[in-house]
This record gives sequence, structure tokens and C-alpha cells, in this order.
Amino acid sequence: YNFKFMVFQITLYMIPPALGIICSIIFIIYNVFYKPTYYYKLLIILSSGSIVWLLANTLQLISANTDLKILFNRISTVGIIIVTIYFFVFTAHYTGKKHWVTLKKTILLLIIPIITLILEFTNRYHHLVIKNYEISNISGHLFLLREYGIAFWLYIGYSYILLGISCIMLVNLLINSINFYKKQALFLIFVLSLPLLVNVLFVSKILPIKHIDFTPIALTASMLIMLLGITRLKLGEILPVARSALLDNMRDGLIVIDDKNIVLDINPLAKEIMGLTGAKKIIGKNINKIWDRASQILQEGGFKEIEKDKRSYEINISNFKDYKGKIASQVILFRDITERKKTENSLKERFELSKLISEISTNFIGPNLDYKKKINSALQQIGQFSKVDRSYLYKKRHKCFKKINSWGKSNEYADTNTIIKDNGSLINFLKRHEKIYIDNMQDLKKNAKLSANLKNLVKKLVQKNIKSILIVPIFEDSEIFGFIGFDSIEKIKKWNNEDISILKIAGNMFLNCMRIKQDKLKINYLNFHDHLTNLYNRAYLNEEFKRLNYKRYHPLSFLILDINGLKLINDTLGLKYGDRLVIKVSKMLKNICRRGDIIARWGGDEFAILLPNTKEEDALNILNRINGQMQKTENHEIKISLSIGMYTKKGTGEKINDVIKETEKRLNRQKLTNKESIASSIISSLSQSLWEKSNETEQHAERLKSLAIKLGKYINLPSNKIDELKLLASLHDIGKIGIPDGILEKKDKLNKKEWGKIKTHTEVGYRIAKSSKQLSHIAEGILYHHERWDGSGYPKGLKGSQIPVTSRIISIVDSFDVMVNGRPYKKVMKKNQAIKELKNCSASQFDPDLVEKFIKILKKAP
Repeated sequence: YNFKFMVFQITLYMIPPALGIICSIIFIIYNVFYKPTYYYKLLIILSSGSIVWLLANTLQLISANTDLKILFNRISTVGIIIVTIYFFVFTAHYTGKKHWVTLKKTILLLIIPIITLILEFTNRYHHLVIKNYEISNISGHLFLLREYGIAFWLYIGYSYILLGISCIMLVNLLINSINFYKKQALFLIFVLSLPLLVNVLFVSKILPIKHIDFTPIALTASMLIMLLGITRLKLGEILPVARSALLDNMRDGLIVIDDKNIVLDINPLAKEIMGLTGAKKIIGKNINKIWDRASQILQEGGFKEIEKDKRSYEINISNFKDYKGKIASQVILFRDITERKKTENSLKERFELSKLISEISTNFIGPNLDYKKKINSALQQIGQFSKVDRSYLYKKRHKCFKKINSWGKSNEYADTNTIIKDNGSLINFLKRHEKIYIDNMQDLKKNAKLSANLKNLVKKLVQKNIKSILIVPIFEDSEIFGFIGFDSIEKIKKWNNEDISILKIAGNMFLNCMRIKQDKLKINYLNFHDHLTNLYNRAYLNEEFKRLNYKRYHPLSFLILDINGLKLINDTLGLKYGDRLVIKVSKMLKNICRRGDIIARWGGDEFAILLPNTKEEDALNILNRINGQMQKTENHEIKISLSIGMYTKKGTGEKINDVIKETEKRLNRQKLTNKESIASSIISSLSQSLWEKSNETEQHAERLKSLAIKLGKYINLPSNKIDELKLLASLHDIGKIGIPDGILEKKDKLNKKEWGKIKTHTEVGYRIAKSSKQLSHIAEGILYHHERWDGSGYPKGLKGSQIPVTSRIISIVDSFDVMVNGRPYKKVMKKNQAIKELKNCSASQFDPDLVEKFIKILKKAP
């Protein structure tokens, strides 16, 4: 290129493309700011390509330099390619063939244009696009003439194919669309055809003026026409994309009107709803003239709903505005809401039923305690709401159902029993099925859905005049409790599954109501009864004191009885054992007392007896009978031991509180008097129980006593310690009374938990000994008799001389006796083997000095 002399010329041929540039710029600005169509971005790219083409063409015309003319001619090829490709892309989008121009396919479309562009700019080396350029001087102006090569004709063919396909798409739209879309299609075909036709004439050199390419001028005219189409003909505001598939097959009716209420489009369903199925021509007419309700609907911006052939339609209007904000078109949508209305009505009824159930439930938990009246009221409310003639509630009693309540719309219906008494078959059926529901009893035989068993059952149980019946079973913890039933006598009644589910809730509500009644009765019972013995409690007895504080009930005798040593028994044998003793005493008192006597549990270990019209000597007779029954428990596992205080109130002048205080004072006096004998008796009883339930025997105790005394005297223990050894020999393992039999008698090795239980017996024994003044001095000896010389024993881990000497002696002699006499878990040893074992455990388990002296004693013995 030689741009040394850049000379320009003025020619009238430059005016049309210059005007085209201005129009294209205006067109781009308009699209950027107002976005008049969904595909405005494609129109901007199309306009940009036009500007490149027109600008290069204008510069080529005004340039007087050959090299410049050739350069601008080649630059114009860029614009030509953009315009050709993007017009095809726009047409594909507009006519619903968007899938033809995906990103991947668009890149493939650009392959030939890009190759052509490369060949254009490298033409001087191969001349495939332009064989030769010539400059022609016409009327003093220089014009560029071209002789085209093979590459040019190939690209021209490719471009014409794309534009031809675009025309075919638009023609297809023209043929298959309504009038409004046909106008759009004709308009676009004209816009496309004008520059295409001019280009064909120019390339084929048919035009008389061969030195000027009028294609850019035709393109300018097309841009002006396109701008006119967008602003005046609303091109792109209503797109015809897949119109038939979209509108004709819609489930909703649809009408499209313009700003003058002219019908632009309508689908078959909208015609049917408007009653215009027979009308031949609707499109193009004013909607107010063909549909009498249109004016009202458009004025109100939508009519809530209309009815047509027993179907309901909701009408919505959507407005589409132009860039000025004015309504350009409107879409009227008819939506079928028949099923939705049915659902709404059903939900409304269900909501009302749920609300009713909630109100009834609230009423059930109200302060009124007349549950029968509440149930009857609830049956009436549910029956009236469900529009049935009778509702009823039955409860299972043994092998039949018994009617609890019923309601009827009239007395005749209310008094009639639907279900007969002999209904064992009904119980079995309801156990296996959720409900009995027959909406039409007259067609019972014809109903194939019902089993033969159900038909036979219904024939047997249900009256003939009933037209519909529903029986919903009520279950309590998976067991049949009863059922709630509904009869429709005057007309057929149908229930849906949701209604039946709510009625099941009603059934459970009745169940809960009866439960509440039972619970309240139970609470009332518990308020005045002891839950362990079922005797009256102290609160009840206080009320009875007030009731009986009249002359006709006097003399009034009062007894308070205390179970001796119950705390000790609870601590040693456990609370369950103590509870058994409390129950045993309560049964004994029930057997002794008379019909009118009032027995109550006064406290944890105390009972009280109120004896109306009972003199002191008569009360003493009852007291003696109680003592006599206690004596009979001498040989029992634990002997019953009671301290008793008694007082007789002779007149109403004495205060009740004073009577109670005096009785308690006499009780405490007896407890103090008998305290030591009671403790000794209990401990003796516990010892006897231990020998019976474990391997501890009287013989074992006697052997220990003999050995312990010998060792104690050998080491010169004082006489008081010798006495301690005698008691320890018998009672050192007294705490084992609280260990379960299974652990004590187990022959296998104890597990960790069982061994932990065994180790508690020293502390339990300590507490037992401490409970008696006679035994408290040996309590520590019991507590520490399993401590070891090296400190590894239990419960405190004492070592050496910290361990009481009596505990150390009992530990040695007890271990020796077990070794030579055996246990279920330990084989019998010979005397020499046992002595050897004592030596081995000396200084670890046993006091080594005591072991040495004990062995000397054993060797002297025969």
C-alpha cells in the first residue's frame, strides 16, 4: 500500500451510505436505551456491522488513492460478514429456531467467513478473492472496479444460502401465522430482500452503472425501514415463537389484544369459554363487539372468576408496555380453577371440622365434671356438622360393645340402637380393619369392593332403614377400646379419607375424655390413699377425725403403731425388703380390725387406727390381738415388731390435736422402754437370716470364737477385748445380710460389679452394730476386718497397727477356718497346707507376729 499521497474526492454517491451510517447509529442508540424487542442485542450487533460496511464504503468512494480504495474495500468485507451472519441469527431466534444458532453452531457458521476474510487481506499473494483491481475515471471521479476470483464466488454462494434459509423461515412464518404475524413476516422479508436483490444485480453486473455498488444504499434504506417497523409496527413486541405449540395446546384460555382492543390472537380454549367456537373470524375484530363481558373485565383489570359449563375460571390480565410506558398490548388469561375450588371447599370443610374437634376437646378439659353430658354434646355437634341423622359411642365390655352415649336428629333416631348387643364378630372385624364404611346400603350386594365377611356382618348388625354408615374404631395401646359411629337414614352420605382421619381424632378425643375421668377418679383415690398399702393416708384420717368428732361416735379410741427397726432393715436388706414388711403389717392390721374401724398409714414406718364407739377396754382387746399376731411371726424371716401408743377420747370437749399428741407421747415412751431389746431382737433375727441364706453357720461362729479367744489370751489381751472377740466371731459378717443370695451362693469367680457389692458388707455391718448400744463397741472391729497388713484391703486401706487388733485376729482365724472347712467356691485344705498358706500371706494380708503365734497354737492343738 502506498499512502504517500492521501487525496480525497467529493462525489454525490457518498451521501446515501453516509445517511445510512447516521441511521444505523440512531438505531443502535434506540435499541440500547429502549430495548424494544427481546432480541435487541442481536439488532445492535447487526447495526454495528452495517456501520462498518457503510463507513468503509463511504471512505472508499471519497478516496482518490488506489491503495486506500483497495484497503477500505477489504474493510467493508468485515461489515458484510457481520450483517450476513447476524441477520441469519436474528431470523432464527425470531421464528423459533433458536436451537439452530447455539454458540457452538454460530462458531461453525463463522468458519467460511473468517477464511474468506483472511484470503481478502492476503489477496495480493494469491488473487483468489479479487483477480484484478482497476480504476475508472468517470466525470472526473475515480471509481474502483473489481474482477472477482473463485473464493469470492464461494463466499457469495455461502451468504446467499444463509439469506435464502432466512427467507424460507420468514415465508414459513408468513404461511402458518395469523394476520398480525404475517404482517411482521412480510415486513422482515422486504427488509431482507431489498439489499439482497440489489447485491445480486450488482454482482451479476446487470445494473447500468457498474462502477457503483448500490448494496450499501439499499442497506441504508433497510435500516430506515427496520427503525420504522420497530417504532410503528411493534416489531418484536409480540413474538411468534412456536405459536401453535404454545397457544393451541395450552390448558389456559388466552387472548392477545392491542392498545385499541383489537384481537391479535386467541387460542381454542378461550373461544370455547367465550362461547365463540362457531365464529369464523375473530382476529382483527374489537373484543368488546364479540364478547359482552369484555368491557367490564378490561375496565376492572380482571374479573375474579366466571362459571361456564359447571367449571370455574379465573381471569388475569397482563399489560405489555412500549418504551414510552404506554400499554402496547394486553394478554387475557383464563385459568381453570374448578379443581382448586373443590379442594378449597374440601379444605374449608376439613378446617371447620378440625376447628369443631378442637372446640370440643377444649370443652372436655373444662371445669365441668359431667363427662356423660360432654360426650353427648360432642356427638351432637359432630353429627350435625357431618349432616348425619345419628351418632353414637360404644365401649368394649368383655366380649361385646356397650353403648355409652348417642345422639339423633329426632327422638326416633336417638332411641334406636344401630349395633345389637351380640357383637363379638364386630370386635374381631374391627381388630383387623381400620373402619366400616358403606356409602350406599341399598347397593350392598352390588358393591364388589366389599368383602363377603363385611357384607354378612353388616346385614346382621345394622338396621335396614340405614342408607349410609361409618364406624371408626378406637384403639388404646393397640387394643380395641370401642368405636364411634354415624348413620345417615334420610339420604346417602359420603365421607372422604381426610374426613375419616379427623373422625378418628374425634374417637381418640372421646377416649382421652374417659381417660381423664378415670385419671381424676384415680387422683381422688390417691389423695386419700397410700399407694403402697392401699390403706387410707394421714390426710383422710384427719378428715375422719373431724367427721367423727360428735357424741354419737364416742368414746373414740386412737392407736399409733410404729414398725421397730424399719430404717435398719431398709439400710441392710434394702427398700424392697422394707416395703414388703410394711405391706405385711398392713395386711395383718386389716385382718384384725373390725368393719367400721379406719386404718391409715400415718407415716413412713407408722400406722394409725381410728376406732369409733370403742371403749378403752375394747381398744385394749384389739391391741392384745395385734401383739398376739406379732408373736406368731417369731419364726419368720424377719419378726414383726411394733411399738404401740393408744388413747381413748371420751368426749367432744377434747381437742383432736391433743388426742394425737397424747397418743404419740405414749408411743415414744414405749419405744424408749423397749429400745435395746428391740435392737437385740432385730439383730438376732438378722443373724438367723444370714445363717439361712449364706455359708455362715453357728458351727463356723463357734469355731471362730474358740480360735479367736485362744489367740487373744495367748497375746494377753484384756478381758474386754476377749469379750469383743466373742461377739465379732458371730457378727463380723452380719453385713452380708444385705448381699443378694445369688452372689453369696455363686461358685464361679465374682465379676467386678459383684465383688463391689460384696465389699459393702463391712459398712452395712458397721451400721447394724452402731444401731445397738450393746454392739456399738464392736462396730469398728466389723468395719475393718477385711483390711490388710500391707494397706491393700478395704474399706479404708488401713495398714499395719492402724488396723484394730480384734479385726486382725478375726481376719486370721476366719481365713484359716474357711481353708480347713471349705466353701462352695474353695476346696478343703489339710491343716499343714492351711498353715503354709498363712505363712505365705504373712506381712501382706496378715499381721506377721499374730500369724507366728497363731501357728504355734495350731501346732500344739491335737
